[in-house]
Amino acid sequence: MTGSWRAVDELLAAAVADGEVPGLIAVTGTSADVLHEFTAGVRSTGTGAPMTPDTVLRIASQAKLATSVMALQLIEQGRLGLDDPVGDILPDFDQLLVLDGFDDAGQPMLRTPRSRATVRQLLTHTSGLGYDFWNRKLARYYRVSRQLPLATGLRAAFTAPLVADPGTRFSYSMSMDWLGLVIEAVHGKPLDECLAVQVTGPLGMTDTVMWLDPDRAERQATVHVRADQGGWTPVPADYYAARDRLPEFYAGGHSMYATARDYLRLQQEILRRPGDPGAGLLQPATAAELFADHLGGLDVGIIETADQATSEEVDLRGLKWSLGLLVNADGVESLWPAGSAGWAGGFNSFYWIDRQVGIAAALYTQTLPFYDPSIVRLAISFRDAVYAAL
Repeated sequence: MTGSWRAVDELLAAAVADGEVPGLIAVTGTSADVLHEFTAGVRSTGTGAPMTPDTVLRIASQAKLATSVMALQLIEQGRLGLDDPVGDILPDFDQLLVLDGFDDAGQPMLRTPRSRATVRQLLTHTSGLGYDFWNRKLARYYRVSRQLPLATGLRAAFTAPLVADPGTRFSYSMSMDWLGLVIEAVHGKPLDECLAVQVTGPLGMTDTVMWLDPDRAERQATVHVRADQGGWTPVPADYYAARDRLPEFYAGGHSMYATARDYLRLQQEILRRPGDPGAGLLQPATAAELFADHLGGLDVGIIETADQATSEEVDLRGLKWSLGLLVNADGVESLWPAGSAGWAGGFNSFYWIDRQVGIAAALYTQTLPFYDPSIVRLAISFRDAVYAAL
């Protein structure tokens, strides 16, 4: 190992030794090779099992990229259109109302949307949908109306209202979960089967799944939260409240497990240029759109928190969204390098794809709440150390 990569290892090992995280995995690669991989700490403070390269991780919203790729493939095939109204494919979407607020009695005020959401708007989080833990108004609606959350695994969770008229604002949301239903409707088969046929199978991603079997469950890391007295405490957090039955849907926005090396294969596929080895999941022109600003005059801005146990406030001012990734098109100071595209997972994992330099990298922890300031600082330090190593 070169001295430069040794510095990356020392940074990450120190983060575990100092108690910043209980365990982590980091990986960096080009479109064809793995340049560096490092693990430290434990899968669980309860068992003491070490974090290893084959550790299975909850990658949460990193699933959104795979779901976007599946939709873009259908668009390339002419089976789906970017500007197709969602309601033409899934009539239930047209039954959703916009939540304007609450009356003096505390009851929700709902109205018909002024526009129809499109597939493009699902891809760009401008569909009008929201997430209850990242939108205080929607969180209040869930409490007042006893709206079923996605964690129930029940299709009734898709009756939650819009928080804005489609096309009027960026709102990080259930959009990709609805897009998963669109993909299922076009394919005529469950999303996990679509994923295997369209993405994980062609890329040889053997440890990326939407539901865990016993073997992968044995290798899974545990989620941790900070203990009041210091250190980290394991908690039973997962995507669905019930683990003894399959959900009625697989959430295209977050219900995915993978190893770090497995997910790097998808990053490498998006990184590849014409002529590079790869599966050719997307045509070059389509892949390029994953690095382009598709918000126009809208901005990602600040994603507020409505549940601090789940997430801190996420400041993404100056960043944009493509047809599947967060994009640092203008080189603003952020966790994601200038000119790169990437995103994160709700258990504090962060990844990026840099076509200008020709690398993809990711840092994984299994901790809550998301966007923990000290872990964000560690991710920034990791990013800087990677570029110094190159």
